[in-house]
Amino acid sequence: MTELWKPTRTSRLWKRGDPAGLPMNGLVALYDPYRDTYGRNVLPVGGETFANVVGYGGAVVTVTPGQPDPDGGNNAYRIQTTGGTATTKAVFRSVATNPSGRPYSWRMWSRSVAGSKFKFQPGGMTQTPTAEWGVYTYSNSVSGSLMLDFLSPTVEQNLDITVYHPQLNLGSTLWPYSPPSGAPSTIQTATDYSGNGNHLTLGADTNASTDDPAFTGTAWSFDGGDYLLGPTTAMWSNTAGMSVVAVWGVPSNATAAAMCNQYASATNKRQWFFCGNDAWNLSVQQNPASADSNMTASLSSSPTAGQTHFLAGRWLPSVRTQIISGNFAAQAVATTPAASMTDCSVALEIGRYNQGVSFAPAGSACHLLAIYNRYLVDSEISRAYVYLKSLMARRGVTLA
Repeated sequence: MTELWKPTRTSRLWKRGDPAGLPMNGLVALYDPYRDTYGRNVLPVGGETFANVVGYGGAVVTVTPGQPDPDGGNNAYRIQTTGGTATTKAVFRSVATNPSGRPYSWRMWSRSVAGSKFKFQPGGMTQTPTAEWGVYTYSNSVSGSLMLDFLSPTVEQNLDITVYHPQLNLGSTLWPYSPPSGAPSTIQTATDYSGNGNHLTLGADTNASTDDPAFTGTAWSFDGGDYLLGPTTAMWSNTAGMSVVAVWGVPSNATAAAMCNQYASATNKRQWFFCGNDAWNLSVQQNPASADSNMTASLSSSPTAGQTHFLAGRWLPSVRTQIISGNFAAQAVATTPAASMTDCSVALEIGRYNQGVSFAPAGSACHLLAIYNRYLVDSEISRAYVYLKSLMARRGVTLA
């Protein structure tokens, strides 16, 4: 008899030849901002109708739907103006202010028989449509208002241009067209891709505010005063331990980290923090009534500023807490092991430390964060590093 397969008598977590990827066993939360904006057209809902185009410099705008489009339908829009005191006759109103360094990508179909033009903003590159349909694209990463300017050839002439399928993607990739899904500020929830429902709120609530980090297309970008707020779920197990894996962009002014924590010293609710106030460290505390500094593992030197790093931390009851940088390129262990953590119902924070004692410095970027309620072994951490280095490269991010 030929035996195709039989169960093994041993168990394993991973060995060479197994599929690559992050460990899934014990995964409590997985945050991946790249997936939150993947393929998303961040123009306002309904933006494909150009209803938010307004006159500029006194010009009066008329938008006429039902025009023949390049796909053989009648879903294009003709924009015409009369009057106006400038060559800019109309604007597709700003959907957001782009922070410097965040890539964005525009695309739109257009045609014009009267010499009318348009500009993708910010950046101001003039696009000059012809009488035939053409698709126009533009990518940049400068700061300014994300909007469209429509221009006539001269001040005296009126605008007359036909447009179709406007598209704006965050990041340097132009995705296949999809209808506008809403401006970046409308994304107020960060999804937990572990399937456990531990979703995050950008800032203190679901309203757009200055405490919201910015989506870059590959990461959350922090400005020194914004953060994400999660549930009060205990992210650890007092029998199996805890691990945290992060891909974190370290800014040039890296004086602090404030990556993630469930920690509130003002109310004696100290549980754990990963890269907290002033060091690259992992702290697990069994006594929330006082600071257990000897239960903190701190790297002797900070990860290189201006680069994106892989960082991991792990804890197992009665085993000394450990922090790891890269594929074990640097590591440190705490002086004293922590036997357990008491659930004090402190909310998970990302980009803010200890309920606002400090914040991730401006320019910090979180590309991925995974939290486990068990202790990852060496081979799993190495596997995660190799996988994430490759994954980030495919997204245009270089992992140190």
